[in-house]
Amino acid sequence: MVAAWVESVDHSVGDLRFPRAATATVGVQLWVDTFPLGEWEGESYYPPDPDLLHEASRLSTIIGQSWYLGMIDLIATNAEVCASWQLDVMKPLGPDGTFVGWETGFSLEL
Repeated sequence: MVAAWVESVDHSVGDLRFPRAATATVGVQLWVDTFPLGEWEGESYYPPDPDLLHEASRLSTIIGQSWYLGMIDLIATNAEVCASWQLDVMKPLGPDGTFVGWETGFSLEL
C-alpha cells in the first residue's frame, strides 16, 4: 500500500529582484505485509521462526530500497520536468503487526 499527502505549500514569492515559485512538500509511505506472526496454542505463544523473520526483513528491505531507487530513477529520467524536486532520505517504519513500511518525502517548485 502506498500513501501520499501534501505536508505544506509555501506561497512566499520572495521579492521583486529574486522571485520564487511556490514550493510544495509531499510525504510518501510504502507499507508491505511481509512479517510472519507467531501462533497461539491455548495460552502459550510460539513466536515465528527466526529464519522466517530474517527472510521477511531481507525482502522488505529489498522492496523498500527498490521503491526508493525507483523514485530517484524517475526524477533523473525526467530531469527537465523534475529539476526542482528534492527527495528526502528514506526512513523505516514499523513493524506494525505483519506490516513494515518506509517513509520519505520530496519538495518541488510548483
